Amino acid sequence: MARLKLDLQGDAYRKVLGFLMGALIEVALIRPVNRKSPAAVFVVSIALFLGLNALASSIWGALPQEAMPNLFPDQPDDFVRIFGAVWRYKSIGILVVALLLTGALFFLFQKTKFGLAMRAVASNPESARLVGIGVGTVLMASWGIAGAMGALSGTLVAGNNGVVNPSLMFSVFIYASAAATLGGFDSPGGAVIAGLSIGVIENFAAGYQPDWIGQELRLAVALVIIFVVLLIKPSGLFGSARVERV
Repeated sequence: MARLKLDLQGDAYRKVLGFLMGALIEVALIRPVNRKSPAAVFVVSIALFLGLNALASSIWGALPQEAMPNLFPDQPDDFVRIFGAVWRYKSIGILVVALLLTGALFFLFQKTKFGLAMRAVASNPESARLVGIGVGTVLMASWGIAGAMGALSGTLVAGNNGVVNPSLMFSVFIYASAAATLGGFDSPGGAVIAGLSIGVIENFAAGYQPDWIGQELRLAVALVIIFVVLLIKPSGLFGSARVERV
């Protein structure tokens, strides 16, 4: 019980630090670039991701570090069988956290004034500014929320893998990009459904084509999904199609 309390306290500190780092990055890096070219924000985000990975490697080394404790039961007998399938308690815990975060985001976007302001800024920042919304404050808080959720996600992934290394979140980044592309960038619930679907698809692909795909090329399945969706339906399965009048 004491160990679980310490783990939860450490996770809370990481989320607060993630929120502060996300807000600071938005003010110091993203906002100046966004004024010049909104499309460049994506490039800066990728560069920041790679730079932080390189910085972590230079400080702690590139080799896997000490195992990180899991927030959920992770002993060999900590599982339950559902319809013949083995479900680890830690996998169920991660799924529950993802569903709770999805519900919290849905409530934030649909039921609060700040969520409405976030949607307005994402849709049309100039119009949002004209009606009195503090665009800079909303963007800073949005990046802070994203940083806090990223810190929580990193904790869950590290606890699930058992080790920490600088490239820990690279595969997560690819899968998250595929889920957001398939589900729709403006649909958090669609991204969750798409993420679960991608997990099922890649496992089926690796299981039924072990010679062509196997465990080594599972990540390529997510890349193929991104490519196909961008060609056929760029807005995603649950996203809103952009309509332009000329």
